[in-house]
Formats: sequence, structure tokens, C-alpha cells
Amino acid sequence: MISRILFDGLLFLLPFALYLAYLRLRQQDEETSSKQHPWTALFVSGLVLVAASFVFWGLLENRNQRGVYIPPHLEDGRLVPGRVVPEEEAASRSAGGTVETDRVETGGVQ
Repeated sequence: MISRILFDGLLFLLPFALYLAYLRLRQQDEETSSKQHPWTALFVSGLVLVAASFVFWGLLENRNQRGVYIPPHLEDGRLVPGRVVPEEEAASRSAGGTVETDRVETGGVQ
């Protein structure tokens, strides 16, 4: 999760870094200090890149993952959160307990 946040943060900062590199390579005199900088365009382009990464990861992450959904339940007095497990694992689990399951397909656009 932290790597995903860092990735999105770096993706947001990419337009600013490219603009800074452009200014460094341009190397003009004092004229550049009085010029207006395109902060709004850089901010918006950074947000567009982050939004595009959300769409990209939303469509491609866990694509074609098939399994059985096991809803939250109590085991030995502990609350076990819901999750999707492979069908083979669910079959072995359901043989030993009374956990209700539903077949689901997660991820990707079908």
C-alpha cells in the first residue's frame, strides 16, 4: 500500500520535475525570474496522471482472478474478515466448517 502511495506521489510530481529540468536546461538570464510559471497547468497535469493511474490499476489489477468469497465470520471468538480464496482452498475449508460461501469473479472489465 505504501509503495502505491509513493508511486502516485511521484507520478503527481513528474510534471513539476520535468518543468524544473526544462528551466535548468534553458539557462536564461534574469528574464526567467520575472516570468510567470504555469503552476496551475502543472498541478492539473499531475492530477490527470494520478487519475489515469487509478483507471489503469483498476482495470488491470487482479484481472481474471476467480475464487470463492468467504464473508466475515467468527472463528474461536475472533472476527475473521471476508476475503476471496481459490476454489480448491474453499472446498477444503468448507468440508471442516459451516462457513457460507459465494462464487465471485473479481477484477477487470468483463
